[in-house]
Parts: sequence; structure tokens; C-alpha cells
Amino acid sequence: MMGSDDEDEEERTIKSGATKRAEALDKVLEDTRKHANIADFNSLDNDLNKLEVEIKKAAENDIFEEKGTKLSVKVLKLFVLIEDTINEVTKDQIKKMSKINSVSYNKLKQRFKKYLQGTGEDNMTYEKQVIRFREQPAIEEEEKESDKEEEEAEEEEAEEEEEAEEEEAEEEEDSESDEEIR
Repeated sequence: MMGSDDEDEEERTIKSGATKRAEALDKVLEDTRKHANIADFNSLDNDLNKLEVEIKKAAENDIFEEKGTKLSVKVLKLFVLIEDTINEVTKDQIKKMSKINSVSYNKLKQRFKKYLQGTGEDNMTYEKQVIRFREQPAIEEEEKESDKEEEEAEEEEAEEEEEAEEEEAEEEEDSESDEEIR
């Protein structure tokens, strides 16, 4: 029977708007990262449009630090990757590109530079944040790693608590079954 409630019932999950926006941003970041790694400038140009929109939405909803003016580490990493991808292209490579990719490369190069320079507040422009991140990526990475370590420790504690509760439940069942046997 098609449409039966009993068969293959998917559990619906309710996500907050912030969670949905964060997931959308993560998806755009991942797509952009893939296109930057293969130097697909036409797709990168399209991804930059999507990225601008998602960053603007995320900033409006305080997903980023300091009221949306300070970008997250993953966004800064992506900006560094895009910038490196653009800067690594030589004149010979440009000549070998298809016309669409070549035009997209030049367009992306100009738009990306303008976007970094013109976005953000005075001393927190995205360009300055990328430069600061390039100078001190280890500090940002260490903070991220320490956050991961804390999360892992919390997860381990939760797992240990669950195991202890399971053991207690098993012991209670064993003692009850021993009493029943007597």
C-alpha cells in the first residue's frame, strides 16, 4: 500500500531557523571548497554569489562572533583557499582555459577582491580578517582544537555515564532474577 503510515515511517525532526541557516552555510562552504580545489572558476563565481547571501543571512542572525562582524574560522579558511586558488593561476594556465572559465576567472578575481575590501566594518573588513588569519592561523586552529577536545571529553563522560547506568540496570535485573529463582 502506498502512503501507509505503518510502513517506512520517517521520523520528522524539527530544526530551528538558526540550525537551518548554519546547515545551508556549511553546504555552500563545502561546495565552494570542492570547486576551489579543482579550480572550476565558473562554479566558484556562482558559489561566491551564494556564499555572499548565506554570510549576510548568518551575520543578521548572529551566527558569527561580535554581532556578525567577525567571520568564523571555516569561512576564513575558505576565503584563504579561494584567494590562493586565484593567485596560483599563471598566464599560461589562463591561455589554456576555456573561454567560459577564463572569463569567470577574471570576473571572480575582481569581485572577490572587491567583496573582501568592501564588506565588514572599519577595522573588521573581511580582507583584514583574512590577513590576520594568514598571519596567525595556529592560534585560531588551537582554539578550535581545544573546543573539539572539550566536546570529545564531554561525549566520553556522557558515554561513561550511560555505561554505568546500563551496568546498574543489568545488576538490578540479575538480582531480581536471583530472587525469583530462590
